Amino acid sequence: MPTPEEQDKINELRKSLYSKSHPPPSEVKRRKLHPGEFEVKKDWEKPPIDQEPILLGAESDTNQYSFFFRGLLIFAVIFFVASIAVAAYVYFRGSNVVSSNNINMAIIAPVSVAAGQALSIDVEITNKNNIPLQLADLTFDYPDGTKSAADFNTPLKSDQLSIETINPGQSLRETAKSVLYGEENSHQTIKVTLTYRIAGSNAVYSKESDYSILIASAPVTLTIDSLKEINSNEELTLNAHLVSNSGIDLNNLILKVDYPFGFSFENATPTPTFLKNVWNLGTLSKGASRDITITGRITGEDGDQRVFHFYTGTASSSSQSNISTIFINTSQTVAISKPFFQTPLTFDGDPATIHVIQSGQLVHGAINWKNNLNTSITNASISVKLNGPILDKTSVDAGGGFYRSADNTLTWDQTNTPDLANIGPGAKGGVYFTFQTVPTNYQTMSSFRNPIITFNESVTGQRLSESNVPQSINTSGSTTLKVASNLLLTSSAVYSVGPFQNSGPLPPKAEVPTTYTINWALTNSFNRADNVTVTATLPSYVSWLGKISPTNEDVTFNPVNKQITWKVGNLDAGTGFVNSPRRLSFQISLLPSVSQFGSSPNLINEATVKGTDDFTNTILTNTNKELTTRLSTDPAFHSGDDQVVK
Repeated sequence: MPTPEEQDKINELRKSLYSKSHPPPSEVKRRKLHPGEFEVKKDWEKPPIDQEPILLGAESDTNQYSFFFRGLLIFAVIFFVASIAVAAYVYFRGSNVVSSNNINMAIIAPVSVAAGQALSIDVEITNKNNIPLQLADLTFDYPDGTKSAADFNTPLKSDQLSIETINPGQSLRETAKSVLYGEENSHQTIKVTLTYRIAGSNAVYSKESDYSILIASAPVTLTIDSLKEINSNEELTLNAHLVSNSGIDLNNLILKVDYPFGFSFENATPTPTFLKNVWNLGTLSKGASRDITITGRITGEDGDQRVFHFYTGTASSSSQSNISTIFINTSQTVAISKPFFQTPLTFDGDPATIHVIQSGQLVHGAINWKNNLNTSITNASISVKLNGPILDKTSVDAGGGFYRSADNTLTWDQTNTPDLANIGPGAKGGVYFTFQTVPTNYQTMSSFRNPIITFNESVTGQRLSESNVPQSINTSGSTTLKVASNLLLTSSAVYSVGPFQNSGPLPPKAEVPTTYTINWALTNSFNRADNVTVTATLPSYVSWLGKISPTNEDVTFNPVNKQITWKVGNLDAGTGFVNSPRRLSFQISLLPSVSQFGSSPNLINEATVKGTDDFTNTILTNTNKELTTRLSTDPAFHSGDDQVVK
């Protein structure tokens, strides 16, 4: 706040500024300024202490930070000096500190070894610590399948050598021996571990090192011999040949084969020990050999490849069908290609390898050949061997070829088929034949079970190789014909005989009911029939009376569509031939109309039996025509008893 004197001066100045009577500024007399002398210093000088500016709080913060940084600097200097002192003491005076980095462990051994041969491993150890290594042990951990060098039949998982003490600066060498087994060209790892203690401590220290060695050769050699190319469904033979390279007997040796998709095992020599792919070979002596022959058929499309994998080694202690240590692993690839000389065998136009026919049926066979090579085939010959007791040899017709009945063989060659003398690249042709099964009679129906006829086809010829050398070609194939069972239904209508007492006029009279008995009988020949059923319908003027015999048969009647269903189930082969037919009787009622005067009306419409052939897996069916009032199987029936009268 201004003082009263200052406020008066301000008011006076305000009056003069806004007063109309006050003279203008130009007329006001200004005061004159007088010059003065002042001393200006050329350098800055520190003001006296009592004149320095004072910042609140600045002095205390500055002192605090200065004290902290001075302490940190002093601590760093002390730590640095102490570190140098400790380092100098350790370097010049030594200490009791021990490090595995000061232990050199060099492994001296070959880079490869033959499986089954003794392996010697030297380990050179140097202690560069300033104190001794006490209670030292050297341990060797070996891979699976390793044997003792002292006894080749004793498994060796690990071996431990006791060294006791290794003094400072001391170097020593230890040697371990073993016999390695493993797959050829595989690397095996041996782990070497040095364990030790130091004075005044119960702790156990260790240093480890791994050594890898190549198994240069297996203790056995395994070679596979087979065709490299084959036609689909052609028989394939693989020969496995094993030879011992080991200096000792190989015990518990097994061979295992993994078959590819599409291969069907047929037989082997010797017989497999487990399933169809494992052979226990026992002991294979030094230089001894084993041969295994495997035969089967391989299927696939043109261009497919099938790979067979063969393994040999020692059997596992837990399972004699598994390999614990593999000695050798090899594979054999077989390519599937079109036949050199393609000759598909068809029956009634069906190229399937399994064909179903009816007994007594005339079957037409054909072999349509084609040369798939880019060179000509000469002196071609086609033969088909027929096998099966149900074949009627007297019915075989070889067309233009020759049927040799002594061994049931059809042959076509250039003597009877000139086109086979020289077949150019891509050329086509065909040969044909017919045959039948033996006549159907009581004897054949009762004696044959699951009958088949097999056709083994073989084609041979000559072709020129790339070096113009004659080369034999040979293709083969096999087709099976299955003969379906004869499932038959016989039916009859009676009045005077049967399990039921019938009533009503005979001949039937219009608008008066007459009852009849319907008899069904089933027979089945060669093969079992499954899920057999018989069905039939009744005319609108015939009624179902619900009486059946035998009463335990599964029979139903549908009043809507008037259908009768007999669920027979399974019917054994030979039913009606080696044992009695399967029978069913039921009673119906006929109510004739005046519109049927003089006619023989139907009692039941046609009946159908159906079932599945268990052997051929085909549907069997047979139909019986409708039954009328003409009771031809009734012993009391007379002519005219069938026609409706008034």
